[in-house]
Amino acid sequence: MLRLLPLLALFCLAPAFADSFFPDVAPGGDARYIGDATVHQFIEGFPDGSFRPATTLTRAEGVMVLARFLRSALTGLLVLPGTPLGETRPPDNHWMSPAADYLADHGVSIRAAVQAPTAPLTRGAFLSTFDGVLHAGDARPAHEVARALAQDDLVPDAWVDDAALAAPLTRAETTRVLEKTLYHLTQCAEAEGTIAKFETDAAGRRWMVLNTAQGTGRLVLPERGVFVFGGTPEKLKPGVKIRTLSGAVPSDAGSYFRVREVTVLAE
Repeated sequence: MLRLLPLLALFCLAPAFADSFFPDVAPGGDARYIGDATVHQFIEGFPDGSFRPATTLTRAEGVMVLARFLRSALTGLLVLPGTPLGETRPPDNHWMSPAADYLADHGVSIRAAVQAPTAPLTRGAFLSTFDGVLHAGDARPAHEVARALAQDDLVPDAWVDDAALAAPLTRAETTRVLEKTLYHLTQCAEAEGTIAKFETDAAGRRWMVLNTAQGTGRLVLPERGVFVFGGTPEKLKPGVKIRTLSGAVPSDAGSYFRVREVTVLAE
């Protein structure tokens, strides 16, 4: 069963970037995924300001990345770079220990990473573990996961091949898989909170600013009005508590969510 992923607040709080801000990442290609993944704090660059997109991810780094993705998926909270995940105690033998504990506590197997944390992480090992993050229960074999994700264009079709799955996973490929999955999971999302205000941007779009338990999010209202359960559109004003169902809208300037329907919870 797919885990519940309340990622709307995460998606709204951190806007998509057309390009990365790392000097060693060329515009286009994976630049947007790298920029978004660093803003979402799934992964970060190096102290010298580089990202090193072609560098292979180690198993320990993969544990950290997947723990951050899962933490955001389950709580909607951003995880600051370098912040220990899971238990707050110091790591036992390795800096990834808190993240490994967090994944293990949620039923995600990371035995191979614990046994050889500095070894390169293959695409197949990453996808199998990622499947465990996305679904409660045992992860499926890598080729099954690759085939399922490829159907939704979340990984390249070529990854279904055994040789491709045995290849080392690069940092750029990691960001592409995470960000494509994030967008796919948030194609239709719910949010609950109190209306703070309404704004109109230079393009004429009307935004509703919503205060949620995870932070402040911004949603675009449809041009022809919105369907409101338990009231009329006139009831949508600051101070009203609502639940929204919104759909993701892709845009070159950054994807956003447009409200489809609203349920009034309290006036």
